[in-house]
Amino acid sequence: METLSVDTSVEELEGGEVLSRREFAIQVTSVMMAFLTVYSLAEIAVAASLVHHRDAHTDPSSVPFSLAMNLAMIACLALFRTVNGRTQARTSVASPVYRRSCHALLAVGLPFVLGHMHLAGSQSNPNAFLLLVYVTVSQRLLGSQVAWRYLAATLAGYVALVLLEANGVLPYAPLLANKNLGAEFLYAPYVAVNITTFAMVAIYLLAFLAQSEASYLRARNEIRDLHAILRMCAWCKRILDDHGEWQPVEHYLSGRPTITHGMCPTCREREIERL
Repeated sequence: METLSVDTSVEELEGGEVLSRREFAIQVTSVMMAFLTVYSLAEIAVAASLVHHRDAHTDPSSVPFSLAMNLAMIACLALFRTVNGRTQARTSVASPVYRRSCHALLAVGLPFVLGHMHLAGSQSNPNAFLLLVYVTVSQRLLGSQVAWRYLAATLAGYVALVLLEANGVLPYAPLLANKNLGAEFLYAPYVAVNITTFAMVAIYLLAFLAQSEASYLRARNEIRDLHAILRMCAWCKRILDDHGEWQPVEHYLSGRPTITHGMCPTCREREIERL
């Protein structure tokens, strides 16, 4: 039977969760920065081509607004990556620095996603995929319990965007030259189907992620309990270490919390009787 040490449990289980969330956060911000950079360059090239060919179906006047959102988001991602990269060795998932930076990034991210949905049309189904990505990232950064709140905020933001477009406060799909598309795509039953479909898919996705996270936490706790079990000889009180050798308690605990010797009242009375 293989015996695992308590130190290994703390490092691989508790520390592993800390590093996995933060490492994911740093990796995903790097990927998003690269994607937004390439996307912005492609957007500039496409807009220049449309202006040159005088395309009648698009309106490039909204491209600068899209580029400004991209640059602002890249700056926020870079700041998030810098803050968490520098504090990686001395903060945990529960630390205020990590959690506050995640909340700040998600607070900026939702208007960013809704803004791009607005530019191309809120009822464009491919754009709704961005909201699913947003909810998934919130779950991976902060856990399922917090992600449900961000899902509610996402649905509220989606509905608010549709209402602003339907009431004429915001134009529908500014990137498109046809300014009458709102009358076609903001048809109430069509909007209701789109919002309901997104809500159902998002809830199912988040429930699946929450169940997976709960299974992981249960397995982690079970392994932690197993790691906390030490095999001790019932006679000489030696402990079986990771290498299969029986070590005195003092040797096994060397390097761990400082051990000092004393005498309990029972043993003291027994020794006095012997004398």
